[in-house]
Amino acid sequence: MVIQRASETLNYYVHDFWDHQGDPRIADYPFFNSGPWLTLTLVGLYLLIVKYFGPMWMRDRKPYDLRRVLIGYNAAMVVLSGYIYYRGSIILSFGLDAWGCTRYPYDPTDFSDKALESLSLGWLFFVSKLIEFADTFFFVLRKKNSHISDLHVFHHSTVPISVWIGMKFYTGVNNAFFPLLNSGVHTFMYTYYGLAAFVSGANGSLSYPRITKLLRTTKKYLTTLQIGQFILAILHGLYSLALPDCDFPKSSIVVNLGNAFIFLGLFYSYYRKSYTRKID
Repeated sequence: MVIQRASETLNYYVHDFWDHQGDPRIADYPFFNSGPWLTLTLVGLYLLIVKYFGPMWMRDRKPYDLRRVLIGYNAAMVVLSGYIYYRGSIILSFGLDAWGCTRYPYDPTDFSDKALESLSLGWLFFVSKLIEFADTFFFVLRKKNSHISDLHVFHHSTVPISVWIGMKFYTGVNNAFFPLLNSGVHTFMYTYYGLAAFVSGANGSLSYPRITKLLRTTKKYLTTLQIGQFILAILHGLYSLALPDCDFPKSSIVVNLGNAFIFLGLFYSYYRKSYTRKID
């Protein structure tokens, strides 16, 4: 009897509990038709691969030449991120509609075309965060271990979890601001990485001197753009908290603000180490 009750309790918290929580409109979406277990499993596998199994596999092997793969991958990510940003900009008036909490309140009974497309874009944004695990996998296979920083791994492992929580429990328009912003930034970021892969290889930089020069001068500004998105996210969150009649859950806004402050600090620290000249 005790074992049966324990089994029923475990089954409830592992499966049934999640079926009754969150936005019912995404209950049938992959990754959201139960608890966060599949997402957490993928994040765990990502950490094991990039921190243990990947480096161990590559220890006695030469770096793989992935130039063509990288060109194709980055081109695909430009298209994916650009599509999310383009469609999201149309729905949210380039993010202006997400400033404020009452213009489009959270309504789980809203099955309008606009609401359903917004949810589909949100799900696509979540999936893109899982696809971006490949960024680190490519570093491992190319033995670019210096690129696999704590910031990089922390960013790629925590963002999918944060987006999952936002999609599952807080699908209001207020929560769509950062995904829209991030998709725009990633469109530029993957364009940069795609061009870098294009000019890489034997004599690649000599064959495309203008592109190489452009990349060298824009890398710093790409990091600045990434920092800027977190500053805007913080301003957006503070503005939402300051609104006296904001009906969006304060808990979500506070969590988003916390994440934005953490990433702002990490990216700013990276910027200082990478681009600030040391004075003796």
